[in-house]
Amino acid sequence: KGNYRVRAYTRWMQNNGDESYFDQTIPVGSLRINKIPESIITSPKTVNKPDVQFFPESGRLVCGISSKVAFKTIDSNGLGIDVKGELLDNENRQVTTFASGHLGMGYFYLQPAEGKTYKAKITYPDGSQDTVDLPVADTKGIVLSVNNDSKTRVSVTIAATKTFYKE
Repeated sequence: KGNYRVRAYTRWMQNNGDESYFDQTIPVGSLRINKIPESIITSPKTVNKPDVQFFPESGRLVCGISSKVAFKTIDSNGLGIDVKGELLDNENRQVTTFASGHLGMGYFYLQPAEGKTYKAKITYPDGSQDTVDLPVADTKGIVLSVNNDSKTRVSVTIAATKTFYKE
């Protein structure tokens, strides 16, 4: 645990001086709530539900633009756990299904519709279920997508809503 300073730059950025560098202090904590017992007496364990996080590829979901959404599921011990689930809209209609591929991580594609919200119905390895809301999609914006599935070719796509493009 502690505060860690991350400072990053390229050789080209050195021409512009320190103001162009990425420089940020990031606090790092622990997911473990209970301390390690200092004696033989043990306290009853609290059961924490796993933490499910969603990461749209360009940082935000934007209505009308398809995005890759990565996810990660971490158990209370800090380790990834495999899950499967389905994505539902605000009318409880199934949009897609998903499953983690490795250590609780995976991805799916979503093209959010305007006026809709989305939630993930998650099934854990023990059979228990939980529902987690996805981030609300912006009505206008821009999405950057990178496809590096091929070793010889990488494609970068930038898509914008009409409103964003006109502005």
